[in-house]
Amino acid sequence: MSPAQLFAAVFVLLLWALVLARILLTFADPGHRWRASRHVIEMTEPLLAPLRRRLPSTGAFDASAVLVLVILGLLWRILL
Repeated sequence: MSPAQLFAAVFVLLLWALVLARILLTFADPGHRWRASRHVIEMTEPLLAPLRRRLPSTGAFDASAVLVLVILGLLWRILL
């Protein structure tokens, strides 16, 4: 594995962890009052917003985060 592939795989894994943290933080801090919650939202919103605009509205459930997790997981497996 080249250093570039390793860097890309680690980067994708970190993005995956951030999106998962965002999902979990919506249960722990639904009002986004914690500083950590706001930072995670700021970091993941550029990934989720384009998909959220294209997906049909499902009410309270945000399917864009799950879809991003699946896409990042597939990308991570391809890189490895």
